[in-house]
Amino acid sequence: MSLPAIELAERSAWTALHALLLEYPSSAEECDDYGMLPLHWSCTDPSVTAAVVQTLLDLHPTGAQTKNTAGLLPLHIAVKAEIDVPIVDMILQAYPAALNVRTPHGDTPGDLARKLASSPELCDVLHINYDAPCRISMESVVSKSRSSSCSFGESQYGGSTMSNVHLPPRWQHEKACHVCQAKFGPFRSRHHCRGCGVSVCNAHSRGRMALPNLGLQSLQRVCAACYEEFNPDGPGVGSLTLTSSRNVRRIRSQTEDFLKSSSSSSRSILAHKAAFLLQHPRQPEADRASDATRPSRTSSESSHDIDLLTESIHTLNRTKAMLQEQLLATHIEGQQRSQQQHTEYWPQAQHASGTVVDVAQTQHLLGVALADKGSTAAAIDALRKSLANQPTAGAWYDLGRLLHAIENEDAAEDALRKALAMSLDESKQKILTMLGKVLYAKGDSSAALDVFQQALGDFSHAADESSDEEAVGSATAEF
Repeated sequence: MSLPAIELAERSAWTALHALLLEYPSSAEECDDYGMLPLHWSCTDPSVTAAVVQTLLDLHPTGAQTKNTAGLLPLHIAVKAEIDVPIVDMILQAYPAALNVRTPHGDTPGDLARKLASSPELCDVLHINYDAPCRISMESVVSKSRSSSCSFGESQYGGSTMSNVHLPPRWQHEKACHVCQAKFGPFRSRHHCRGCGVSVCNAHSRGRMALPNLGLQSLQRVCAACYEEFNPDGPGVGSLTLTSSRNVRRIRSQTEDFLKSSSSSSRSILAHKAAFLLQHPRQPEADRASDATRPSRTSSESSHDIDLLTESIHTLNRTKAMLQEQLLATHIEGQQRSQQQHTEYWPQAQHASGTVVDVAQTQHLLGVALADKGSTAAAIDALRKSLANQPTAGAWYDLGRLLHAIENEDAAEDALRKALAMSLDESKQKILTMLGKVLYAKGDSSAALDVFQQALGDFSHAADESSDEEAVGSATAEF
């Protein structure tokens, strides 16, 4: 049985919603307890397609005129959510009078766009002047910090200074954050850096600064890179990001050398060195010296640092786990070689140096490392080579996870089912959770629900067997 249209809209299941609307046109008029139609919900998600919105408007034309219980039209919600400009134009064409409808706070859609410093394209659609109240000339900015008897514009540039105010960059409507590559959706809003125009998530756009070179006097949202560029000596929100990134790149470099090394002794040295770096991440001398002279950070900047530090810790822990797994495998191989000529633990290859290398496991670890670097295609290729040598549940799971990331859902489902067939009971919960996500992405909501229930059943069974609160908490975190 298919889900109601309003529930599909709440879940941002646009493909399934579109199919339901074509089969049951009246479902476009469904409404929840908050007065939200499917059209209202579609205006909250930047990933919604124009086809879905157009179908909703065609099937329920008065939906564009309907306010929810908060007194907001779909157009108000669309402007605040910064969805694509063509979709905003589509909603406006269905109800042109919405331009003059005010929110309970007295804001028209144009007022909301001004407050959000929306793109010039959206301002054109809403028939308002782009950022008119905030734009100033460079002369007014410089004159506040200089005492001079002559006009700045005439004495320095010999003419009007308005030509020094550059036009803002064109906003990029990307599907993922330009910094961390996390996909935007109902739980991750898309923001735009007013300095360079890239799309960024909330965690990487917490910096606020004036942009006098663009004629913007009030504080504007900028990405961490722009904040660092314009505030090289200040308490930048991106300083910890850059320092952490340098540490992560250094450790990943050690990991890659570790995987490529053909000598067991050199692998051991690099592994111990990387483990030391993981436990004692160094801060560059220049950073330590500058930190000593920097003023205290605000609470918002501290919160931003915590988020970035958490991301760095996850990456470091993943790298540490990879190294520990490789060291354990090397130790096991040494014991097995002394007991028997042929081992069944991993397929092996003989190097010129006489060292036996686990080809399958090395390819698996290489695939994981490449995935962490963002080289998805190369990571998938490495994992398939690993599976060709020795199929394992872990390799099938990582392959399915990457195939899901590139939206190859059929291949991802096949890989995860193979992982499920080979896995032990304690690791099935993680695989079932990922399989449920894949099935849901394919539009098979019923099968996805069954898989999620099976995963929850495994979790409940594990919780009954153990009273350790920490174990239960870590199991819950898998979801």
